[in-house]
Amino acid sequence: MGVEALERAKAEDMPILLSIGYSACHWCHVMEHESFENDSIAKLMNENFVCIKVDREERPDLDNIYMSAVQMMTGQGGWP
Repeated sequence: MGVEALERAKAEDMPILLSIGYSACHWCHVMEHESFENDSIAKLMNENFVCIKVDREERPDLDNIYMSAVQMMTGQGGWP
């Protein structure tokens, strides 16, 4: 995650919408097409959140942190 995004979230008092995916994952591409490429959804997301998209292959450290949190909270988790 970039420092600029974190600073913007703090300065504008906006929550972060964090999407961690995998560039070769079919379902990540489906979500990208159905959500991120949809103009009305993208507009809503950008008006209400600081959106950050992370490739889990580039940042396995972040993927591990958030996947561990999901597993602790729900008892399950995984890809996709």
